[in-house]
Amino acid sequence: MDTRRPLTAAVFAAALISVTTACGGAAAPAPAAADQPAPTTAASSVDTACTNLLGIDATPTPEEGPESPPAPEEVKAWGATITTMLDAALAAAPPELTPSLTALQPFVQTAANDGVLPAFDDPGLNAALAGYETWAHDNCGYQNIDLVGRDFEFTGAPATLEPGPISVLMENRSEDEQFHVALLARAKDPAMTAEQFTAMPMEELFGAVDLVPGAAAAAPGQTGGTLADLEPGTYFLFCPVGDEGEIPHHLQGMITTITVA
Repeated sequence: MDTRRPLTAAVFAAALISVTTACGGAAAPAPAAADQPAPTTAASSVDTACTNLLGIDATPTPEEGPESPPAPEEVKAWGATITTMLDAALAAAPPELTPSLTALQPFVQTAANDGVLPAFDDPGLNAALAGYETWAHDNCGYQNIDLVGRDFEFTGAPATLEPGPISVLMENRSEDEQFHVALLARAKDPAMTAEQFTAMPMEELFGAVDLVPGAAAAAPGQTGGTLADLEPGTYFLFCPVGDEGEIPHHLQGMITTITVA
């Protein structure tokens, strides 16, 4: 679920403007209903659970800014979309996956019924997300990226991937109490380099890349994950964290290039 956990995908925009809040920025349009995984009641189907978990993580949250929350109807529609996939995943979930998905239900139901986004810094929500993303990393058979975030570099990122689903699990080993995020952006020009990415003015950068919904986000000593379905292209895996007045982490070296082909 692209829940805009602190400093996830849409926060890239805010981070480059020296604002680092959860939720907000230029989220991609929500996938059309026809693109969503079809619900199923097939019991204990790992493939069905994985397909729906991937769909949950690939669904962007409605846009939100510091002083402009999304319209309740947009949140309700988002919550209904997530509910459909969450119910399908639960119907197919093996016993070890069920607790995480059950814990996620109240947060999604509040969005669907009341039009209010969850509090994305809620420990219960983050535990539920980490639970199902760790399970997916271990069981879905996707291309796995076992990432380590330090101050200020990523290790464990591959240089190349094949197109298709991936699972990112990032362990935050910050020694300076730094919150880290692993966010993916696909360059519209496949020849774009990381040096060009970091040197490009913000207003140009927004038009030069497409953000991948969702991100792996973790506090020091914790692990966060995300699932994504990647098309061929040049991707930048980077950490946009940077409080107002601070240099964003990706400008301090926390960026790497991945070619998907």
